[in-house]
Amino acid sequence: MLLQISYDLRDWDRDYDDLYEEIKRQGRWWHHLKSTWIIETDKSPRQVVDDLEELLSRGDRLIVSEIKRFDGVLPEKAWNWLERHRERKADSIDLG
Repeated sequence: MLLQISYDLRDWDRDYDDLYEEIKRQGRWWHHLKSTWIIETDKSPRQVVDDLEELLSRGDRLIVSEIKRFDGVLPEKAWNWLERHRERKADSIDLG
């Protein structure tokens, strides 16, 4: 399943590398928008939140949701990744 992870990280003095690394461990990942990741995983949104919540600072916000349909304005390689991972598994890539 494809999950979207979006956040609002409010601690400007903090290094969030531990959060980003944990997101990458959740499954095959896509990160083309500043505060949004898309992962292909067998985990539920609740399981991903449980894995990430302890890495947030007080006041940070996080939402994880299942993606069923999508549309928007993105480069072709971003759409290609989304289409490939909608139904099958492939290697992780960073489109950032």
